[in-house]
Amino acid sequence: MFAVFPSPIDTEMSKGFEFAKAPAIDVADEVLAGITADTDDNFPHPMSKQVCAASNGNHKAVEKQFASM
Repeated sequence: MFAVFPSPIDTEMSKGFEFAKAPAIDVADEVLAGITADTDDNFPHPMSKQVCAASNGNHKAVEKQFASM
């Protein structure tokens, strides 16, 4: 099982939003690096890394929180 938690990515879909967005190529590179490193979870954006750290590693709680939005 491999999960990716990218946060905002700079694509056409997020074009109108004004917040920090990761370039799509950087997210793709980090996802591939995570697959190569055989990690379970991947946080390829500074915002997602902060959310992970703030959740004390409880990824399921974060998942439930975002699902309720």
